Amino acid sequence: METKKILDTVFEGHNLTTAIWGGRIVWIASEVSMALGYSKPGKISTLVSTKWADDFVEDEDFQVLKGDRFQKFAGFDDLSWGASKRLSSKARRTMLLTESGLNLVLINTRKPVGVRLRRHISSVVLPQMRRGMVKECPIAELEARYRQEISDLKDRIIMRDELIIERDNLLLEQGRMLNKANYRLGIMDGAVGHVRKSASAAGASLAAHKKTKKFRDMN
Repeated sequence: METKKILDTVFEGHNLTTAIWGGRIVWIASEVSMALGYSKPGKISTLVSTKWADDFVEDEDFQVLKGDRFQKFAGFDDLSWGASKRLSSKARRTMLLTESGLNLVLINTRKPVGVRLRRHISSVVLPQMRRGMVKECPIAELEARYRQEISDLKDRIIMRDELIIERDNLLLEQGRMLNKANYRLGIMDGAVGHVRKSASAAGASLAAHKKTKKFRDMN
């Protein structure tokens, strides 16, 4: 299961769930909406998709979960995961905010409560995470995943370098073949030129011979 609950906090009477999804810390956009005092849980999702769209990058600042991914995140089949208490069983999708996405929301909202929520994240949530006061925090799992990602990245870099070397060798070989072809064409051009000169000289000699013979016949 990709989702792990790591911390539940209450901000000014509103529940705020901090979770890990795909190895990244995320917050549920609908909870952030209510924490910021919006009347509709979907307000942040709407703003991110419309008015604030130029500031947000999908998969970097937010993710929209639908279908099986939403079901896995909501964990309706896993009562130990608290998101199912926050999300209606009738819901079919939800938006998650990453740390960068949450910061952008708090900047764009321009609400005084945004400053307080940022302080709550920095002074309550993050310190508790650092002190290990979290539930089911998969640190070892994340470290293993990061090590695997780094290893995969190194393999990709090595593969890329090998492809570059192979490409360069191919270009070098093509250059050598082209030089050989040009050299042979040069030899052929020289030979053709020599034949043309010989033919021209022979033609001139024949014309001179005919002219001389005609002159002698006249005399």
